[in-house]
Amino acid sequence: MAYTNEKHLDMSWDEYTYEVDIMLIAEFGEPATHEQLCDITTAYNNGVAPGDVFSAMAEAQYGNEYDDRFEGFGTWIGAAA
Repeated sequence: MAYTNEKHLDMSWDEYTYEVDIMLIAEFGEPATHEQLCDITTAYNNGVAPGDVFSAMAEAQYGNEYDDRFEGFGTWIGAAA
């Protein structure tokens, strides 16, 4: 189940973590690591949108190469978040 609304502030921690996990699994084939869960919790507490958390994690894993590969899909990824 994916959340397509912008009301991430109304999500519980479980819902928020699940959404980021689903994006990580879809893209990389693995759920969040313990370290990433700590970062997800910090982002949740600060009100960061799940899609932004995923983008930051993808960029951290692949650097600028990730942005270059998916430049044409930026709007689509943002719409899915």
